[in-house]
Amino acid sequence: MTDDRLAELARAAGARRHGEAGPDAGGALPLPDAALVVSLAIQSVKQIGRVPMPIRDALSRLAASGEPTSQAVLDWLGRRGQRRSMPGRGAR
Repeated sequence: MTDDRLAELARAAGARRHGEAGPDAGGALPLPDAALVVSLAIQSVKQIGRVPMPIRDALSRLAASGEPTSQAVLDWLGRRGQRRSMPGRGAR
């Protein structure tokens, strides 16, 4: 799956690029569907090794609203990034 396709799916789930106004720019953006955003994040990591910013932003908004699965996935992504940056660690 390409970055463009993942970004398209993220936008369909309600994600926006940083600074991009939604259709109702006067108010807060509606929260995207948590199951779709989480699955896009996991699929992105599996296929391209990272989470594109529109998907990460949607995940962050969900986590900030208290959605527990999004919080867990963000924690996992943070631990995954720390593990990759540790010198001397081999692949598992």
